[in-house]
Amino acid sequence: MGLSLELPNINMNHLRVSATALVLCTASACASSAQNPTGNSGATGQSGASGGTGSGTGTAGATGGTGTAGAGTGASGVSGATGSAGASGTGMTGSAGVTGASGSGATGVSGNSGASGGTTGSSGASGTTSAPDSGAPTADGAASGGCAGLALCDDFESDTANMPPSGWTVLMGCNPATTENPSGTMDGPASGGGILVGIDATQAHSGTNSLRIVGGDSCGYYAVNTAAFTSNAALGTQMYARMWARFSAAPPSSHNGFLSMNTTSMASHQPDLLRLGFQNDVIEWNWYGTDSTLPDTDMAGAAQSVAPMANTWVCLEFHIDSSTGNIEFWYNGASMTTPGLSWNGTAAAYQTGWTGGGWKAGIAPTSLGLGWGSFNGVMMTTWFDDVALGTSRIGCN
Repeated sequence: MGLSLELPNINMNHLRVSATALVLCTASACASSAQNPTGNSGATGQSGASGGTGSGTGTAGATGGTGTAGAGTGASGVSGATGSAGASGTGMTGSAGVTGASGSGATGVSGNSGASGGTTGSSGASGTTSAPDSGAPTADGAASGGCAGLALCDDFESDTANMPPSGWTVLMGCNPATTENPSGTMDGPASGGGILVGIDATQAHSGTNSLRIVGGDSCGYYAVNTAAFTSNAALGTQMYARMWARFSAAPPSSHNGFLSMNTTSMASHQPDLLRLGFQNDVIEWNWYGTDSTLPDTDMAGAAQSVAPMANTWVCLEFHIDSSTGNIEFWYNGASMTTPGLSWNGTAAAYQTGWTGGGWKAGIAPTSLGLGWGSFNGVMMTTWFDDVALGTSRIGCN
């Protein structure tokens, strides 16, 4: 009795099997085949399911199973047709890289590659690299970002701790030590470490270094810069200054100074000085030639000035207009000037002491000195950092 198998509906083009391919029996098996009819071919294996479309490579269809051998000694069934390959998955294109921030731009992140079989993600765009500021030379001979075009820009970061600042001249008060006067005051050890006028690596507004001055006599201990007034970036008639300052105590009521500028006005014994310091518990301007103050040294004047807190960094800015004699002063980056410390040629009620005896048109600074002048015996430690001079407002940032 013959064996009947129902074959699935198969495209016969897939079943191209040669006669020789069916001679798979052994000699004894083939001998018996004369008595037993050849078994029908096994059922063709079903095609593998197509791979689903996805972000990865489509999964290839499973290879069709091998047909079951026919009953008896018939030849093995023909292998089922190979399943169709799954459709290729479409890879996701990589995101473009983030644009680099100002300064050294960050390289954009490479896009994620598409999964195998998909389109490879494109590389992220490289971040844009911003050109750094071409810093003007500082007193240390280094370049500092944001210093372009400034006559002076010094953050003291290139200086050595417990040494005098480079590019500045140290003046040690009324009795400085010299070869002829070896017993005079030297810039030597300060109480608690360091030197009297030198670099402090333990306190700074930015970075790690600042300029520190410990104490001072009535002539003052000062670090003085003159190069900014004679350099190619000469200040002319418009001088803008910016510095960060810190004081070891609140402003005293007696007269003391922390900034002194020589000027083109000559007194009989020395250049007249334009000084900035403390009096009446606030910041005051003082003109050495006549001892005039701005604002007035009374309660009305003090109310129009400012008083830094002890051991707190504050930003001091001012503008000297030598062509008019006007002064503008800003405290801690304020957009408005400080009334008591600014002068426009017309005296307010709290500025009567400056009228006729103070700063005049045609007088210009020729140096910048930072330190401490103790005119009444009050001692103070002062720090300065990020000192800059230019021909337009610099700002506290």
